Amino acid sequence: MPPGGALHITFKYPTSAIGRLYEQVAPILLVDGVQTDAHGWTERQLPLASGPHRVEVQAPLAIPRRRAKAPPDRVESIGRAERHITVSDGEVAALEYYAPRSPASPGSLRSPGEPAQPVRGDWRPGLRNGITQVVVGAVLGIIIVLCAYVLIRVL
Repeated sequence: MPPGGALHITFKYPTSAIGRLYEQVAPILLVDGVQTDAHGWTERQLPLASGPHRVEVQAPLAIPRRRAKAPPDRVESIGRAERHITVSDGEVAALEYYAPRSPASPGSLRSPGEPAQPVRGDWRPGLRNGITQVVVGAVLGIIIVLCAYVLIRVL
């Protein structure tokens, strides 16, 4: 075996209803800009030369967008995630790719055990912020209605 290391990557997708769409396609894996067969939503180990590498993963769209006018040789994808790694001789760099729950959200590419970083478009922080906005809006609406009622009664 030539000197170098390896990349061990695990591909995961949500177990929600959108997960059924991911089952129909295989993720797209690019190492240093070269596409490599990912062999579906499983684990994959690739030999790498020692040194720095750029790893990128995307999930192709199972259903093409109506408004998208992509060239026939280009696959539309979602959930793009990128990570720069450095591999030493004999080292195996491990990464996990998590496909997004929504086409508008990015994917996540991180080391096993590394906590997820909330990103813009992630459904969890957005959900909390959305609920907060609805509650604050409802409270302000009630205050405005009460003030209008008091003004009408006084005048």
